[in-house]
Parts: sequence; C-alpha cells; structure tokens
Amino acid sequence: MNFDGIIGAAKRMGPKRMVVVGESTSPFLSPVFDAYNSGLIDPVFIGRGNFNLDYKKFECIQEPDIEKARIKGLNMVKDGEARIFIELDLMGPGLFAMLNKKKSGIKKGRILSYISFFESLKDGRLTMMTDTYINDYPDIKDKVDIVENAIYVANILDISPPKIAALAALELVNPALISTIDAAALSKMSERGQFGAAIVEGPLAMDNAESASAARHKGINSPVPGDVDIYLFPDIESAYMTAQFLFILGKVRHAGILGGVNIPIVTLTPLDTRSSCLFNIALAVIQ
Repeated sequence: MNFDGIIGAAKRMGPKRMVVVGESTSPFLSPVFDAYNSGLIDPVFIGRGNFNLDYKKFECIQEPDIEKARIKGLNMVKDGEARIFIELDLMGPGLFAMLNKKKSGIKKGRILSYISFFESLKDGRLTMMTDTYINDYPDIKDKVDIVENAIYVANILDISPPKIAALAALELVNPALISTIDAAALSKMSERGQFGAAIVEGPLAMDNAESASAARHKGINSPVPGDVDIYLFPDIESAYMTAQFLFILGKVRHAGILGGVNIPIVTLTPLDTRSSCLFNIALAVIQ
C-alpha cells in the first residue's frame, strides 16, 4: 500500500467528524479543508478567528483560550461526539502534557511515540520509522513500548506480520554500544513471541536492513533484511535526521501518526507540509 491507497481507504470509511482546535490564521487550516473536500472529514472548529470565512456551514465554537479549546476538543472525542482530534499547531508541551495525564483516559498503558511513514524509494511501499519526534534517548523499557505502538498501527494497516529492523551502528552486539544490546534484547523477545506475530531483527546496520544478501554475507538469516516494514531507531537524533534527509532532500511523500493513544490524534511536526498533513488526517480516519 502507498499513500494513494491510504487516501482511497479513508474515503471509503469517511467522512468522520474531526475536532479542529486552534486559530483560523494557521497555515494548517488548508489541508483540513482539503480533507473535507476529499470526503474524509466533517470538521467542527474550536478556537479563535473566523473559521467560516469561506465555508459558512461548519460548526464553529469560539474559545480564545487555546488550553480550554484543547480540553473541550479532546473531551468531545472521548465522549464520542467526534472521532478525530487535530490541533492546528506544532505539537508542543501543552498538548503533550495534557495527553500524558494519567487520568485523561487518552493514553494507553504505554509511553507516547511518533511514527513517521514514507514511500520506499526502492518499491514505493509504505514504510514506517520510529521514534522520530518524541522520545530523545529511549531505554529498553521505552523501546518495548515504541515497538508495541508501531505494531498496533501496522495491524490497523493490515501489515501482518510486521517486520521490524532494530537499527544500530553495526550488526554485532557490542557491550560498549547500548543500542546493539537493546536491539538484541528486542530481537530475543520477538523470537520468544513477546510481540505476537511481529518479527524484530537486530541489531542491524542500515546496509543489513536494506539488503538480504548483505545480511546473509554477515551471517544474518532472517526474513526482515530487504523487506522491512518498520525501522526502529536507537534514538531521536538518528531517527529525525534520517526523516529530514528523506523528506527534504529525497522529496519522498511522507506522513506521521501519534502512537500510544486511545483516540486518533493528528499531530504536526516541523517536517509537515500541506500534503503530508492531508495524509496524516487520512491515517487518522482509518484508525
């Protein structure tokens, strides 16, 4: 599946009611209207400004206090009055703190993580990479949650069993490199069925992950190399820089989704564009 397939699937499942929180001057308002015109969503706006400048038929709730608007919007989704939440701004500490509250009922029993999607340069297939935006230096416990979040999303997209490359600087376990130890532990957990049907292989350097023959040359016999669905990065530096390289220099179509939540929440990052935001919304529609 690629992003065209995601848009097609979202059209068949939509339109879904989406709470849109923020200001009417936000540049991310345009992809919201794109999603409406594509039949993906039925928006209700909460925030500051004239959201109905060109679209008189939308419900608009004026709330100058963005925190109050955010609370109202999230409660609407929790209570079933809407299906999707989006805030028309980059994900910041205010929204993150609200989602992380134990009593909010929004967060699953795992940490939050961000999953980026891109169309593979090799075959155009939709591929995931994580965590590209939230967790700076996850430890092994965090990485278990990040893997679980990615598997949950993969299952929604009918990627089964998802094949996960636990990346490190090299493919050998080196006590001096914690990323190789974590990757090996995750791989062993997968081998013992702790991630269900998902297959985690690691540690893998990028050349081993991308090429089955390169992996076999290094003595790695696994179905993951050369057929990766999810790239698990050791830290946010390597993940975000790779995303920047692919999205800015490689010009690949991309999107993202927040993992570890009970309701579909569209979050925005500095790498998002008008088209990627539309894909983000489409991913939320099919959740």
